Amino acid sequence: MAIFLTKNHAYSDEYWQGTEVAYNLVYGGVNLPWEWTPDYRIRNVLYPFFIAIPMWAVKILGIDTW
Repeated sequence: MAIFLTKNHAYSDEYWQGTEVAYNLVYGGVNLPWEWTPDYRIRNVLYPFFIAIPMWAVKILGIDTW
């Protein structure tokens, strides 16, 4: 019942950390939080993947640098 009757999200830091993970997927070189490391990997990469799609497009088009 707690899953269906609760109106908030318990892991809101996943949204904030999603941009870091997406940047790491596209460009690399980011020290990820422990939740995203291969030893633990308790977060879902689906959300950061959707953030990374526009980043890949920007990188491929070459408009990510001035």
